[in-house]
Amino acid sequence: VVRSGAYIRGDVLVGEKAVLRGELKNSLVMDKAELAHPGYAGDSLIGYKGHFGCQALTANLGLFGNQLSVSVPGEEASHARPVRVRLGRRKVGAILGDFAQLGCSSVTDPATFLAPRTVTYT
Repeated sequence: VVRSGAYIRGDVLVGEKAVLRGELKNSLVMDKAELAHPGYAGDSLIGYKGHFGCQALTANLGLFGNQLSVSVPGEEASHARPVRVRLGRRKVGAILGDFAQLGCSSVTDPATFLAPRTVTYT
């Protein structure tokens, strides 16, 4: 369902029974996800039944415009320090697991990963 006020640009793939209203750019929206309010999801992946509250935003560009990287935990047995892994992209938004929710007015950093069933709020 595409509601009035939706602004969709770039490569956006939308699953069945998803609800869209805000701005989407270069994103993948899985089945039954709800982005039913004004907000922004850029360069993001929204899992099954993921939900964006009103004015939820995904930042997708690092402060200096360089390629983004994430910290990956070291092996548990060795207690190794986290390792930085370059993503090979300048823009990466949020990756929301299935049933994850961004509460009203929540803003994610670039390359934010939310585990399934995670809820954020401000």
